[in-house]
Amino acid sequence: MKRLTCDTIEDELERNLMQVDQGLESVKNLAVEMHVQLKMQEPKLNRIEELTETNDCVVEGVNDKVKKLLH
Repeated sequence: MKRLTCDTIEDELERNLMQVDQGLESVKNLAVEMHVQLKMQEPKLNRIEELTETNDCVVEGVNDKVKKLLH
């Protein structure tokens, strides 16, 4: 970028903008890494959800049998 005044204020602004740019780049990289991790975890979470639903049905069936035996 073309400098306008070449003074210390412009130097400080340039440094600050570079820091902001580095910070934004870091945030972007973190977001990309989080996305990758979430995509890796999604199938595992889906499988856990399926197993939980299956176990809920089994427990419900066992509860019904126990109730019948107790009455």
